[in-house]
Amino acid sequence: MTQAAPIIEARYLDKFYGDFHAVKDVSLRVRQREKMVICGPSGAGESTLIRCFNGLERRASGTLTVDGIEVHEHAPGLRALCQHVGMVFQQFNLFPHLTVLENLMIGPLKVRGMSKDQAEQTVRRFLERVHIPEIPRAAVGRPAA
Repeated sequence: MTQAAPIIEARYLDKFYGDFHAVKDVSLRVRQREKMVICGPSGAGESTLIRCFNGLERRASGTLTVDGIEVHEHAPGLRALCQHVGMVFQQFNLFPHLTVLENLMIGPLKVRGMSKDQAEQTVRRFLERVHIPEIPRAAVGRPAA
């Protein structure tokens, strides 16, 4: 059985903010149908790494390709490819004035351009699959009983 070609590949990726070395010598490969989770303590560079994958940050050195296309701000077709790279913030209430459903609909609405009905159906299916019930707006931000 042959392995699928890498869809995301980073080699010796570095990113600096001034003198701060935010991402240091990262190399990884994610093939088709694989999922990768990048986690660590605050300030470890996870968000910066994801921002590099999406072309939102310029890397200092190294190579980064998504489906064979080198990532840079003028890469053709990069936006469509990067819709499959996402991130979840560590803060509990990113938008405390919104319900769980409304918070999760932001990506499909803003990034993927789905209609409100499509986004809601997609998010509701996801919530059912992971067994997370919809929490009414009035309960968001209230301490658990």
